Order: sequence, then C-alpha cells, then structure tokens
Amino acid sequence: MSPTMKEIGSARLNVLWMTVIVDERGFAVDASLVLGAVAERDKVDFSGADLRGVDFRNVDLSKFVLRDAYLRYVDFRGCDLRHLDLSGVSLHGAKIGGAYLPENVLADDIRMSLRHGTRIRTRSVAESL
Repeated sequence: MSPTMKEIGSARLNVLWMTVIVDERGFAVDASLVLGAVAERDKVDFSGADLRGVDFRNVDLSKFVLRDAYLRYVDFRGCDLRHLDLSGVSLHGAKIGGAYLPENVLADDIRMSLRHGTRIRTRSVAESL
C-alpha cells in the first residue's frame, strides 16, 4: 500500500523522471500527488535532494529550494532559474538551453558543472560583474 502525502511529509524524497517519486522506504508515489502538495505550500525545500533526471520544463519552480541538490541530467530547457539559489548544485549533463540563469553564477562555473559535475559556487551580484 502506498503511503499518503502526510506519511511522506517528513521523509526525504527521490524524484525519478518526474512521473514516479520514491520515498526513503522505497514506496512509489504518483507524482501528481506531490505536485498537488507543492501547489498548497509557500516553499518546497529540496535542498540536498537527489533530483537526477527530472524534467522541469513544465514545472513552476517559483516555490522550490534547490540549494546543494544533485541535478544530474535534469531538463531545465526554457526555465527561469533567476530566482533560485543554485549554490552547491551539480548540473552534470543537464539540459539548460534557453534557461535564464541567476546573475550570481559565473558562466565558467556552469560550464564546469555541466561537463564535470562540479558543485556551483554563487557570488554576490557585485562579484559576478
């Protein structure tokens, strides 16, 4: 039997391809339940989460916290990421064509993360100019 959202609330979630979500006990949960829960919250904290391979193209990211998240092979094409704190994230193999990226992240850091999986360092806006 699949757990309810209340049971999952405090569990760390692993998101796989944004169609199936697996909680820490290995239960598969329909992604629509999670996305519905996101709509009701002010903020959804995925700090440090493994979001490998998630397709974010049609997801409202305005409520997400992705600091230190593992974002290998995610699809951010066309997304507006300017409001996100991307410090500590790894973007190895991610698709970012047409995405708006935060001003406090240098292009070299993004390139290194995409190619080698290094963690992104953010800077104050004055440092990045």
